[in-house]
Amino acid sequence: ARGDMSAHMAEAKYFDFVDARERLFLEVKTVYFELSENDKIHLLEQENKQVLEAMRALGVTKYENGTGSLANVYRADVFIDESETRIELLSMKRDVLIINFNNLLDSDSAKRGVINEFDEVEQITINSDSLDFSMHPKQRSIAEMQASALASENAAIKQGLPGIGVGIDYIFVNDRTDVAVPNSGRDAIMPMVSISLPIYRKGYKAAKNEAIKLQTAYALRSESLDNRLESMWAAANYRRLEAKTELELL
Repeated sequence: ARGDMSAHMAEAKYFDFVDARERLFLEVKTVYFELSENDKIHLLEQENKQVLEAMRALGVTKYENGTGSLANVYRADVFIDESETRIELLSMKRDVLIINFNNLLDSDSAKRGVINEFDEVEQITINSDSLDFSMHPKQRSIAEMQASALASENAAIKQGLPGIGVGIDYIFVNDRTDVAVPNSGRDAIMPMVSISLPIYRKGYKAAKNEAIKLQTAYALRSESLDNRLESMWAAANYRRLEAKTELELL
């Protein structure tokens, strides 16, 4: 029973590792796509600035020819200043994202590499009626800890039972050379039987009750995590549908 308890705890630790690994993958992908988005917007903003500068030049020409207003030139100056500010902010943001990305990878590869652009948007279809979070690493970790608590309960019950031990003592005996002794040099074999009766049972009962309460606590923790995962999924799915709707509008 104690072996089962340790085995389940080891499995729980493994799923904690899997959960941490998946979280790291998510962080890396998130920052990577943020870098790609930042670079794409930076490129578009530079193109936008070129258009604004061309419009300003056209406004100056029309004003000099008496066919346009100077207000259009000033308006273009304001838009150009705003565009230059956005470009500067995007460059500053990229520096922050690069630092975050490199720290996640523990390297400086992003400084040398090129972040790919993603023009195609993958369409994801999710059936919300069949959501099952039981295979989530954190849920599986909790399930293993609950199984460990059950094994701990069984161990406490068995520790409170009478114990019976059977063994043999084997003793090597050398020959006596000083005197003649019957059966001299014959090895001795001594069978042994032991019985232990647990008298102080409060400790065993306390250990059993603790294991039972731990099982209840893990069950409640699993239910709470399931609700939290469902809420997180609903929020993420909303953001996905919101982005899809905006993309269709654009």
